[in-house]
Amino acid sequence: MSIRLHSTSSKGSVCYYIKEDYTNPLTKKRTTRNRQSLGNLSSLMEKYSVSSREEVESILKMEIEAMRKAEKKLITLDFDSSALLPLDSVSSFNVGYLFPWKILSMLGISAICRSIAQRNNFKFDLEEIMRLLVCARIIAPGSKKGTLDTARSFYRCPLPNLHDVYRALPVLAQERYFIEKEIYKNSQKICTRDSAILFYDCTNFYFEIEEDDDFRRYGKSKENRPNPIAQYGLFTDRGGIPIADICFEGNRNESFSMRELEKTLEKDFGFSRFIVCADAA
Repeated sequence: MSIRLHSTSSKGSVCYYIKEDYTNPLTKKRTTRNRQSLGNLSSLMEKYSVSSREEVESILKMEIEAMRKAEKKLITLDFDSSALLPLDSVSSFNVGYLFPWKILSMLGISAICRSIAQRNNFKFDLEEIMRLLVCARIIAPGSKKGTLDTARSFYRCPLPNLHDVYRALPVLAQERYFIEKEIYKNSQKICTRDSAILFYDCTNFYFEIEEDDDFRRYGKSKENRPNPIAQYGLFTDRGGIPIADICFEGNRNESFSMRELEKTLEKDFGFSRFIVCADAA
């Protein structure tokens, strides 16, 4: 596959897309398709804080070139079938992370992280941190420090510094709905998302502490624990694939969180009409 910048003009407005060449698996013929809509000229000039079409196109071409390089990163394994390794020198590696790593690429994680990094002037690689946190969470959930320890067994996986991971966390939390919105939009290009019916439910998590604080509050624990809790709510589509989530104080009612998430779905995800069916609770 190859990608390139493409633009169309209509009624005095210029819209930009990423065009992709590919071979249709059914017809075996080469064709093209729009891989991603980048927006119109005026919105991009505002986004990049520039004043001319040439500057916008220069930035877009650089971003597409970075996407090409990222997609060309292949991990190769070289083996000599005639060579025998002594048992005491054999090292084992985990290559399972390559599967969620590929899915993240399909969901456009590179462009998402680049956009966040440009707004925050990071000096570390946010994409590297994001990929590691997601892949390690799937394979071996643990603390952030434990995640780095786990990733040392991943074959040729880049390892960020622990302090950079901690620095990235508040920004990722702040950008959570931008990330969820972009992933939802990109996911529609690789699978069917049936959002005619949405499901919502809440759970909570207890903490082994005695005193509550502004977030971990005493409330009705799902496990009937006498500890402070935090609440967590999740919207999914009809197929059970997550769309957006919310964390909130342990002493608040679930109905509050659903109303707040509905506002987010209307504002960022394009859902405009809700008919709510709920039980008495």
